[in-house]
Amino acid sequence: MIVEVKYHTFTAFSNDCTGQLARGGLFLRLDQALEQYQHLQVRLQAPDGESFELSGRVLQVIAGQGLAVEFPGLDEKLLERLLQHARRGGAETAAGPQGNDPEVRLLRESPAPDKG
Repeated sequence: MIVEVKYHTFTAFSNDCTGQLARGGLFLRLDQALEQYQHLQVRLQAPDGESFELSGRVLQVIAGQGLAVEFPGLDEKLLERLLQHARRGGAETAAGPQGNDPEVRLLRESPAPDKG
């Protein structure tokens, strides 16, 4: 299962990276129900289009709100790249729009087979 998280502002991206990911997790507002402890790939897309892939699992499902996802064994180098990117982008757009929740959606793990 792949979950794509597309950020529209560096403020939101930076807040999630420094406030949540640095602690090993992330809360995702997602309407679709996933199973607790389900493994998934989370693709974070920064506002400038750069993407980061994280392996995680659903820690908690909060009905009507979303998912708490944890990233056990989050690679230190990847986390540092995320934090640097968030700081760099945040500095470049400090006067830009604030807040804005990211767009979160489920993607298929692989394309549907061609029937034809």
